[in-house]
Amino acid sequence: MNISVSYEEIRSRIKEIPISEIIGHYISLTRHGDNHIGKCPFHNDSRPSLSVNDKKGIYKCFACGKAGDAITFVERFCSLKFSEAIQEIGKFLGISVENIFSRGKDRDIKTLWTLSLLKSINNFYLKNTTSKIFKDFLYDRKIAPEIAKKFSLSYAANENLIIERLTEICSMGVSELKKDLTKNGHDNEKISELLNQNKILFKLSSSLKLLWEIGAIQEGLKDRFNNSKHFDTFRNRIIFPIQNLNNEIVAFGSRSLDKANRAKYLNSKESFIFNKRNILYGLNFSKQKIKEKDQIILVEGYMDLITLHKCGFENSVALMGIALNEKMINTIKYLTKNVYLALDADDAGMRAMERINHDLMANSIMPKYIDFSPYKDPDDFLNKNINDGSAELTKKIDNGVPFLDRMISEIIPSEDKLPELTDQKLKILDQIFLLLSPLKDDLRAHERIVVAGNKLKLKSSSDHLIEIYRKFLLSTIAKKKDQDKTRDKNEKNEKCRSINSDKRRDKSSKQQKQISDEESLTRLEKALIKELILHPECLQHGNLPEILKYVEKEDVAKLILWLKKLYYEITEAEYQTTIIGHLSRGDFNLEFKEYVSNVLFQYRPKKDKLEQKNIDKSLLDIKTIFEKKWLMKKRRSLLEEQKKCETQEEFKIVANELSTIDKGINSLNFNTY
Repeated sequence: MNISVSYEEIRSRIKEIPISEIIGHYISLTRHGDNHIGKCPFHNDSRPSLSVNDKKGIYKCFACGKAGDAITFVERFCSLKFSEAIQEIGKFLGISVENIFSRGKDRDIKTLWTLSLLKSINNFYLKNTTSKIFKDFLYDRKIAPEIAKKFSLSYAANENLIIERLTEICSMGVSELKKDLTKNGHDNEKISELLNQNKILFKLSSSLKLLWEIGAIQEGLKDRFNNSKHFDTFRNRIIFPIQNLNNEIVAFGSRSLDKANRAKYLNSKESFIFNKRNILYGLNFSKQKIKEKDQIILVEGYMDLITLHKCGFENSVALMGIALNEKMINTIKYLTKNVYLALDADDAGMRAMERINHDLMANSIMPKYIDFSPYKDPDDFLNKNINDGSAELTKKIDNGVPFLDRMISEIIPSEDKLPELTDQKLKILDQIFLLLSPLKDDLRAHERIVVAGNKLKLKSSSDHLIEIYRKFLLSTIAKKKDQDKTRDKNEKNEKCRSINSDKRRDKSSKQQKQISDEESLTRLEKALIKELILHPECLQHGNLPEILKYVEKEDVAKLILWLKKLYYEITEAEYQTTIIGHLSRGDFNLEFKEYVSNVLFQYRPKKDKLEQKNIDKSLLDIKTIFEKKWLMKKRRSLLEEQKKCETQEEFKIVANELSTIDKGINSLNFNTY
């Protein structure tokens, strides 16, 4: 039985479990001395570059540099926020952690308000499920009421429901928002404060603008008074609410009931709350079944998915686009390595499957193909099959062949049409090499090369064919590098042109760039963190308070002050695990945690202690550079201020300050990093 636990308890439980056990739940690890090693999932790793150390509680990739603890790994691997990663690990441990974090506390009020509005709109759509039009649709498509309820299928009538009932929708939205905030731990006083602070957001005009932003309504022609006329995006359509893994509605999909409508299927447009490349439709219902069956069926449309679930194939999900991004591939890899492609059999569907097959193969997954011919898609197959459609589909799944083999078989001519010239056969082989290239130098590629060589009746030995393939890979890699260099060069040139253009158009571009630069760790901040973590004896040096005056990143200063306070309270044996534990509290951003973890992995107690003279020099150098950078920043600010001076007296005051700053800069003997 799952029990709800406190935040500190779940952190303690995670700390008690070897990090290799948690990471091993997501990727394959092999014992190697005191560590576990595996292929890094954060880049295309050709050999095990990821090292996982249970004693330190840290993982580190020696190729791409990613590092961290168990929570950081899950954050990065599953593309989750910190709180969501904690919940994910909690599920893996068999602990209910839904109430540990307030979803309202790590999401802005605009997002929460949008979710509430979408839920309210859906409640209005659901009221139309008693209509004859909706019931007829379910009957015609053989959808049972319980399946319609599971997917919250509904109907948007041929009217401007949102526009005409916006006041009610907003009122319901506020109620839903209050419920959500209460459920997530906010008391009435805090809720009232939040609502009062953001009351402009809840106005009808603001809500109308927000609904236009997410595509629930559209803007039409203006009237004679120059007022914009809005109308509902979804009218006379069956509604398929699109939900995330938290079962929250983030968008709507729809199917037109008007045969004359050119847009048979219509989705909400992409927005700050909905990115179709980051969602697999139905995954919130399918996730557990996928794990249980250790297989996933990828389909193309809403009805394909619903029909599959209706027939018992609840390990199915539908693509929202025509490709899978890295986040979705990582999600699939986490759930299963057994992928079945079941998209439409038309040209567009086949091209989409070719792209998906390529991307999955590059991630060591060999997808299989389900052939529904002569039927168009899974929905058509299951509803029109004169035999038992479910039993027939089960057979197809059991007998599924890799999609790669299907593509290879289409390239190799039949025996009576084989070309006679070796050069022509090698051209065919090159096409096969291209299909196999995502597998790189894998045994599965070698086997298919040998089989293809035999079918093409090439006289070369298997070893020779594999050697040709390896040369093909090397040339492909070289071409890709050249293409990447060209692309990077073009992007760099384009960026320079853009920057120059921005400078001409807007003098504030320099300030915007400075803001952008400040969002990530600077080299100097990294140098300071590295010095203090690898040599904790520096934490008690007299120059440290002076340095901290110049540190602008809150995460950096916060960690250093905590380390300084903790220095005499922990032993060297506890040093790494204590810092990792502190980082896992969720107060630090992911990039910062990864960098600190990377440095911690290099820490060797007692072996790298600095002598006092080296400590003095090291921190003096860092202090000097921080001070220099601060003075330069102050100087730039004064120069801008000087340009705005209106009187001679004002100009003189700023000039005196500049003179003092320049003297300070000139007096500093600094090193550069």
